Amino acid sequence: MNILSVILIAFALIIYIWPSITIHEFLKKKNDKTPGILHININISHFLKEYRKRSKIQYGRTGSAYYFWFVSLALSLILLTAGILIEIII
Repeated sequence: MNILSVILIAFALIIYIWPSITIHEFLKKKNDKTPGILHININISHFLKEYRKRSKIQYGRTGSAYYFWFVSLALSLILLTAGILIEIII
């Protein structure tokens, strides 16, 4: 396996998980019954809605991690695709 593709795939994974951890920490401060980070990544749509609702109540606007999650999703998909293409081509 090409080292460049491994690095790109690892960065894609880190970039995808980072906002999920931020959302998890925010929700955990507000509710002790928040499930683990793995469950949040599996059912992210529910927890994104909950994060948006709670941050809007607390700050008066949607929290930045909500938008950061969508940006990180797009960026991680681009990096993942690039890593796979590099592996196929080289």
